[in-house]
Amino acid sequence: MRTTGEGVLESSSCPECDTEIQVDSRFTKWCPACDWNVDPGGPEESRGRLETLRRTLAQRHGERLLTTMSTASTDAADGRRARRDVSGVLAYAVALLIHAVTALLTVTGIWCLVSGWGGFLMLPGAFLLLLAWALRPRLTRLPSDEDAGVVLRRPDAPELFALIDEVGV
Repeated sequence: MRTTGEGVLESSSCPECDTEIQVDSRFTKWCPACDWNVDPGGPEESRGRLETLRRTLAQRHGERLLTTMSTASTDAADGRRARRDVSGVLAYAVALLIHAVTALLTVTGIWCLVSGWGGFLMLPGAFLLLLAWALRPRLTRLPSDEDAGVVLRRPDAPELFALIDEVGV
């Protein structure tokens, strides 16, 4: 038995193919040789009509997206621009609407505070400013390399990289 960080590595054999596998106590046990227990979620429940339709439409959309992405040139030098579709324009419209509401709350809250100084309008003004503060856009930075955590390299996790190579083919 060997320890790695917080986990404990144990050796056991696969119930399907009897291959010896290394099991980390922090993760689900699975066999890289026969893919036993790769998806331990259990059997899928029966789907209704709406779920079947949703999955069919998602599958079609994914196939169209794959076809588009695999045939389109990714080189920006060829003069092609990203296509704006209805959902992209709608997403921009919703984002602008949300930011407009936030700006409106801020302006209204300030107006209530200034015009009703010392009176009843200060309470709704403070509430509107608090609401605008909660809805404000938050611009964050990407985590630095020090904050990213442990980086696995190929020699550290050969079974994981073998699985990644197998899936990537």
